[in-house]
Amino acid sequence: MLQRLLAIIRKELITMLRDPRARMTLIVPPIIQLFIFSSAATMEVKNVSLGIVDLDRGPYAVDIEQRLRGSPSFTKLPLYASVAAARGALEREEIIGMLVLGSGFSADLAAGRPASVELLLDGRRSNAAQITAQYVTAIVTSEGVGLTGAPAAGAATGAVAAPRAEVVIDNWFNPNLDYQWFMLPNLVGTLSLGVALMITALSVARERELGTFDQTLVSPATPVEIALGKLLPPLVVALVQATLYLLIVTLFYGVPFRGNLLVFYAAVLTF
Repeated sequence: MLQRLLAIIRKELITMLRDPRARMTLIVPPIIQLFIFSSAATMEVKNVSLGIVDLDRGPYAVDIEQRLRGSPSFTKLPLYASVAAARGALEREEIIGMLVLGSGFSADLAAGRPASVELLLDGRRSNAAQITAQYVTAIVTSEGVGLTGAPAAGAATGAVAAPRAEVVIDNWFNPNLDYQWFMLPNLVGTLSLGVALMITALSVARERELGTFDQTLVSPATPVEIALGKLLPPLVVALVQATLYLLIVTLFYGVPFRGNLLVFYAAVLTF
């Protein structure tokens, strides 16, 4: 049984690797997908344009503007003289939303009275709008201000009360909350799974196309041996691919690998 199984595995590996197009398919597309998905498949929002309508011109309003300008998420913060002007820019999709600082905003804060600002977002980009709302809420509430939302282009955000206590957050394993540190390890398993499935499907389709599948069925090998001979080569190639992805993730992207390699390979095989 072992000899027949090894013969099938050897035949599958030779058939797979001797075709130049198959070798290119196994190596180049998954690596390209790794680089593309690591940047495209993200829940971060960067290079956001957020309009500001400052009707207050007080020190607290200026402080919020400076906090927003210091955030890496916002690259453009155009100032508008009125809500109507900012709404026109939002409808033209020049900005993703607008933050309205009403008159008397700084005076209310200085007097210890409740103060709020209004955030209007573009609901046509719902996911980006929700993430932007989280960014703005974190910055505004750090000033001790409540945030209210009003509908704009089909979207609305709820009211957020001013925090009563400060929460100190310490993120283990990913202290800077870099989304690539979360996405890239997932891609190692996902792309390896895709490669294994693709190799198995191509192997069966190739034998059907060449007419050798029936010869395999009438060979001395049992159905179990044939199935194992078709499954084990893709697993070997998937492990090699996972090793290549791991090197790219750790060396090129700088994601640290802290763990046991044997556990890693066992997890890849299980997945």
